[in-house]
Amino acid sequence: MCRSLIKFPVFSMAIKKCDNALKSYGILLTDILTNTEENIFNNIINLLLSFIGTQIGIVDLLTSISIFPDFIIGHSIGELVCGYADGNLTAEETIQLAYFIGLALYESKIINGTMAEVNLDFETMKTICPSDIDIACYNSTSNYIISGPTDSVKAFLFKLQGNNKTIKEISCGNIPFHSRYMIPAASKCEKYINQILPHRTFCSSKWLTTSAYKYTDTLLSLYSKYYSSYLSSSVILTNTIYSIPKNGVAIEISSQNILRHMNDSLHSTITNVTLCNENNSVEKFLESIGKLYNVGLQPQIANLYPKIQFPVSRGTPMISHLIR
Repeated sequence: MCRSLIKFPVFSMAIKKCDNALKSYGILLTDILTNTEENIFNNIINLLLSFIGTQIGIVDLLTSISIFPDFIIGHSIGELVCGYADGNLTAEETIQLAYFIGLALYESKIINGTMAEVNLDFETMKTICPSDIDIACYNSTSNYIISGPTDSVKAFLFKLQGNNKTIKEISCGNIPFHSRYMIPAASKCEKYINQILPHRTFCSSKWLTTSAYKYTDTLLSLYSKYYSSYLSSSVILTNTIYSIPKNGVAIEISSQNILRHMNDSLHSTITNVTLCNENNSVEKFLESIGKLYNVGLQPQIANLYPKIQFPVSRGTPMISHLIR
């Protein structure tokens, strides 16, 4: 996705800002995103930086073409970029937030874990899910993500496959996010985040949080407390989805395309536009922006490209004959 979008100056500039913010830690986001090594994302720091860096760039692309959100919903790691989309964090602070959370996870003693998407109803899930596996994400009434020890999760998935149930393993850097096994990293994570985000206002009413973590008014200014607790708490997406207006447009910038599989929760009159897809090309991205125009939004497409300086140089081809 990044190799395609980096052609747009706005996206390229966002990645460069992230590079500058990470330089003092000996990391360049550009190197991670252009690396072709197969196991590059087995490192949890690389995984988080790539997710968040890409989403920062996409937020900047949308902002540059005058697409602004009425509401912001984060799912799992996507919650990290909500502060940026909400205007509370800079791009530099957001990518550093991803780095330090990744560092806390890397340095903590966390079991080797696996996450997977399972399509079952809640009663069945409660009955058959092993006791050492947690339900990490409540995506809809029939779609859940489980998290736990690798051996246990894989054995459970094997059993479900035998019963012809739909399952899908999720890339998580061997970290069992949103489960009890994340608790050892919480204090280290909070300490790191406090170094870069002291005494920050939490969020505006635009940001509809999905965490099961019950924060109080006294903690609303503590990003560190929220994010460190968020990592070990369940994601309750199914409740938040109902907040989307029935005539709304949901623009998904996640690589997982979660909303596409939530027909039972997403109202039929809501238009869902996915910016990341299997064919991560510039053409597909622009097609998605075209869908926003078709539903009544006014994306300023010219802002994606370098400004034309007049007069143009000799030899510039004419385009009038292309217009029909």
